[in-house]
Amino acid sequence: MFDAFLDWLRYERGCADGTIAVYRFGLKRMSEAGAALGIDLPRASRIELRAVVGILRGRYSNPHTFSGILSTVRQYYQFLQQEDVRPDNPAVGFRNPRHVFLPNMARTEDVARLVDGPPLETTPLHGRDRMMVQLMAGTGIRVGELVRLTFKDIDLAGGLIRVFGKGAKERYVPLGARTRARLVNYLERIRPHLVMRGGGPEKLGDHLFVSVTGRGLARNTAIYIMRRLAAKYGVHVRCHQLRHDYATRLLRDGVDLRLIQEALGHSSPDVTQIYTHVDKQMLAQRVKALPWT
Repeated sequence: MFDAFLDWLRYERGCADGTIAVYRFGLKRMSEAGAALGIDLPRASRIELRAVVGILRGRYSNPHTFSGILSTVRQYYQFLQQEDVRPDNPAVGFRNPRHVFLPNMARTEDVARLVDGPPLETTPLHGRDRMMVQLMAGTGIRVGELVRLTFKDIDLAGGLIRVFGKGAKERYVPLGARTRARLVNYLERIRPHLVMRGGGPEKLGDHLFVSVTGRGLARNTAIYIMRRLAAKYGVHVRCHQLRHDYATRLLRDGVDLRLIQEALGHSSPDVTQIYTHVDKQMLAQRVKALPWT
């Protein structure tokens, strides 16, 4: 049933590859714990499932890892009940441990150096890479959302981009003046050269960011490009950290938390609420660094 569950997540729930990988990890850990106790997971009683979860809690003390596995447990049994494999859901009421998962933030000066630093090369590829960073930093979109962008998703006149997030949920994110100006420059002066290297416009689809062959980029390729560019600038900044930086900056500027939730594509305000903890943590660190405190 594991394969059927993963197919359900992919095709019915619209989960991205990265999310599928997290659930696959959770299923493997569930299977190991169930095998250790001799429990048939699809038919497990609530008491038996609690024993499985107890083993998992002991093996994975990291709250973030354990919460991901527990989420897999809940979703798996929801799937079994929905598909009439079993009449009940023994995982109802299983809650994640109370813990605030603070995002791993990049240093502000590192983000500024990566986004605002002068070009290191004059090649079209370098221009493409810098535009990818600018768009992630200027809109807070996920790297998976970035590589799926097409021309149809760009509204330069309205200053918006259309993004399809987790579960194929559609949202519109505004473009700042600088991001919009750089995007216009990319479309007019940089991308056409990438297209020609790919064999000409007739060989190309509608992807906004393309490879040297003129094809759309894979998510892992975009992550590699980002790490390579960060290394060239001598900073340690990852794709998701640009998203965290974007959210924290909006919060500091007084933007309503509900609007930040919409911009980031969070399904729950509880996820967005994390950034208030980050901001308080940064404030505490800065206060402690002051010479008179």
